[in-house]
Amino acid sequence: MRTPTFWLLAVGSFLGSGTILGLTVHVVAWQTGRGVPAETAALVLSVLFVAGMAGAFLAGYVADRARSIYGLQAFYALPLAGLALMASSISPLALASGAALIGAAMGATTGLTPFLATRYFGLKASSEIFGIILAMTMISLGVVPLLIGIGYDLTGGYAWPLIFAGGAIALSAACIGLLDVTARGRTPSAPTDEVLLAPK
Repeated sequence: MRTPTFWLLAVGSFLGSGTILGLTVHVVAWQTGRGVPAETAALVLSVLFVAGMAGAFLAGYVADRARSIYGLQAFYALPLAGLALMASSISPLALASGAALIGAAMGATTGLTPFLATRYFGLKASSEIFGIILAMTMISLGVVPLLIGIGYDLTGGYAWPLIFAGGAIALSAACIGLLDVTARGRTPSAPTDEVLLAPK
């Protein structure tokens, strides 16, 4: 917990998971408030969750082959593109495409956290570290949707809450992208505690 690598992973997971769930909770209300029919908004939400399955599979495929963190960082940045698409138009295609990107990110990042904990801290320490990060993430899952709702009540719309959500997602992706930098040069303490790092 004293290393920058731990805090980058923890903050990246905290902000990423909490913000994505917050968007998911509010997506129907956001779209119906823009004049999107309730049936279309519900369909968009369904697309989001279906895309989550594809995102989880794709993230696993990439994780097995990526030699640096940057291929995985892209999954944490996907919601930015999804938000931009959904905010730019109320056409069903734009909404469904944006929701698919957000959903893919949701499925991907859920599985990547334990993988990254093992990659950077080894099998011996990964369970404890993942447990701490999971506890922090659970707090964000409860807090962020509430904050977005409070932001809506205070501003009368979703514009400002979504701007802050976009900033949180960008910061999350930046934290994940720095993991290789802070972990470079670490060596495993024993063969049974292997730390999987990108090559220098």
